[in-house]
Amino acid sequence: MSQRRRLRLSVVISLWILLLCATAAPADPVIAFIVIADSLANAGGDGELRPFVVEKEALVGAAVWQLLDIAFQVGEGGDKAGESENVAFAERIAVIHEAQTGSAVPLELVEVYRGWTDADRSIRAKAR
Repeated sequence: MSQRRRLRLSVVISLWILLLCATAAPADPVIAFIVIADSLANAGGDGELRPFVVEKEALVGAAVWQLLDIAFQVGEGGDKAGESENVAFAERIAVIHEAQTGSAVPLELVEVYRGWTDADRSIRAKAR
């Protein structure tokens, strides 16, 4: 296959994937929450994120847990920056949630995660 043909094919595939991603919402409401929350936070900061977190408060605990689980996995894989970003975003959502609802449970999940020792992490990794 010529290089020109491969380039055209890769462009077509890329556009198809982009179209698919743009039209197909994630089936998992927690993943959808995280994706939308991240977009809102990047676009408008806490001012944009806050109303969404309040509106979708039933998903906050699961979203915080999912972000922490992802943080653990990427940290275990050696991506400490990715781990920190996920934990910070989980905390950001949890802080907004607590300020708006008075429930500290999601924030307590973040604190538990941050308190894990290397031994705790090792046990968690083996349990996966």
